[in-house]
Amino acid sequence: MGGHRVPSETTRLIFITPLTRRKVGKEKLGYPVCSGWFEEFCIWAGDFLRGEWGDIDQDGTFIQSKEFNLDPICNYHGDDSYVYLSREYWVAMVAMFGYIIEEEGKVQTDPDAVEPKDTDEAMNTRSRNGEWSDADLIESIAEVKGIVI
Repeated sequence: MGGHRVPSETTRLIFITPLTRRKVGKEKLGYPVCSGWFEEFCIWAGDFLRGEWGDIDQDGTFIQSKEFNLDPICNYHGDDSYVYLSREYWVAMVAMFGYIIEEEGKVQTDPDAVEPKDTDEAMNTRSRNGEWSDADLIESIAEVKGIVI
């Protein structure tokens, strides 16, 4: 997926407040994203935003990346292990990374080609019970890429 991760001693804990509950909240329809891909996105996005995402040059010096890029969202595993995004976050993630629906498949960029699914899972978060939000990470990376959610 690119870049090297520099270990961090900080741990990111975001707890739900009334403002973020609106962004995480329970919605009837959600767009599925591979939970493994989303986990990596959240870890590496946090590293990037803390200045810990980049490459090591030939002298062994860490060079912070100015851009944040990942492989497309992989939605082909079929194991029903998904994170669900609300429409606005799904559209932003597709604009940033695209998605593939089969291994070695063509990168898709039309957010409307994926049908949302009925879900009672918390939205826009890796947290199964909605204890925290990942909306801030999505919004921060989108802002770096010039996308407003």
